[in-house]
Amino acid sequence: DQTKTLTHVLWSLLNSIPAQSVQRPHRHNSVALDLCVAAQPGVYTLMGREIDSQGVIVDPIRCEWTPGGVFVTPPGWWHSHH
Repeated sequence: DQTKTLTHVLWSLLNSIPAQSVQRPHRHNSVALDLCVAAQPGVYTLMGREIDSQGVIVDPIRCEWTPGGVFVTPPGWWHSHH
């Protein structure tokens, strides 16, 4: 499968999410290293290995975004940004 990732093992993206918005669950073929440059309290990402029939992440891990914070999304894991 062809991907549009930086390399086949690393995903690179600069993302800006407007307040009160949600990015639906999605996944990447490679590791995602998330670095938070700026965030208001209450901004977070949910991630997990699978989604249900409604497209909701099953038993998600919640990662709070804090300025200067970093977390890793494993390859193939579903995640959504809030």
